[in-house]
Amino acid sequence: MLQRPCTDFDPERVESPVERQNRLSALRDACPLAWSDAHGGFWLASRHSDVSIISGDAASYSSAKTFNEDLRQWEGGTVVPALPMRFIPSETDSPEWDRYRGVLNPHFGPKAVESRRARFADFAHALIDGHIETGCIDVVLDVGNPLSAIGTMQLVGFPTDDWWAWAKPFHEVTYHPTGSEALAKAVTDIEWVYVQIRDVIAQRRRQPESDLLSVLMQQELPGGPLSDEELFDLSVQLLGGSIETTTALIANTLMYLDTDKSCRSQLMGNRKLLRPAFDEFLRYFTPVQNSARRTMAPVQVGGIELPAGETILMSWASANQDRSVFPDADKVNIERSPNRHVAMGRGKHFCLGSFQARMIFEVVMNAIFDRLPDLEILVDEAVRYPSIGNVNGWVQMPARFAPGRVRESEDRAEK
Repeated sequence: MLQRPCTDFDPERVESPVERQNRLSALRDACPLAWSDAHGGFWLASRHSDVSIISGDAASYSSAKTFNEDLRQWEGGTVVPALPMRFIPSETDSPEWDRYRGVLNPHFGPKAVESRRARFADFAHALIDGHIETGCIDVVLDVGNPLSAIGTMQLVGFPTDDWWAWAKPFHEVTYHPTGSEALAKAVTDIEWVYVQIRDVIAQRRRQPESDLLSVLMQQELPGGPLSDEELFDLSVQLLGGSIETTTALIANTLMYLDTDKSCRSQLMGNRKLLRPAFDEFLRYFTPVQNSARRTMAPVQVGGIELPAGETILMSWASANQDRSVFPDADKVNIERSPNRHVAMGRGKHFCLGSFQARMIFEVVMNAIFDRLPDLEILVDEAVRYPSIGNVNGWVQMPARFAPGRVRESEDRAEK
């Protein structure tokens, strides 16, 4: 009989990031692979070595989510507790995964992302212009969310006039706990977004434009063109994956720099350090906390033999604090090298939007350093997600600064 060293770990437990890290640190030291009965039961992998092996071995560990017709429910996938839909390409295995990533990768590679930098930078400055004369801004609601949401919506091909009605439910379903009335309301709101997505797909079928959605429709792929349902699933993943995670990284970074003024001065004085700082803040805060896999064959993890069909929740957050890999793991070192963090995943499921996230992070930090150099977070008014869940983010983060001036037209031209 399989022995199950137990833990009460629940990714939706309401606790602070410090409490979460203390819990994970104890597990990493004493029980690096532990069983939790939460959400139907899963194994929690907390060591960097185990997480790296699991995430890099797509032959032994499946990301796929399938619908059980008999039980009328989704099974497998990368999220615990499971959501009632499938994300593609992240919740697929080869050859299905190859079909989707093959068509998406060119649009999210370094050259494609760099071609969008000037547009994102101009938009970031425009968002700041909307508040710079007031001396107040919310770095989540007024900068991070709109930049990520509108930038992605424009890229894919969705109308941006009512962007908040699209972004708000994605923001809220991320942090409201399972079973809450607030989550039920957010799910209802996101159904409206789904209707809009399907309407736009139908419009592009009739009249293609130059956006990503139209380009994907016209791609000749192994297995035939992408169906409307595939385009819908891809659109939901692109929107959901972009709106929250990059914003969470930016907010956590600015909160940290509000307390570590020397680090802030160092970054403001040497912008080249934003590149290694991006990786270090990813490691330290780990916006996406966990990802699940299902064993496809008997495997050994942490000295325990597991049969096929077991769910393993990989804690990216714990792996990124593993002291055997990261000296002084509990401290921020923006010049850390090497930095073998796993915040973007490993192997074939490495984050599709990694280059875009880096670009947006650099754009926002440069814009704030240039335009709001004395930005001060109103810590008492900042609100964390009530449960960390799968994303370590913030509901809101108000800040103040010395009022400035809106850019003149020549300033915008120079940008």
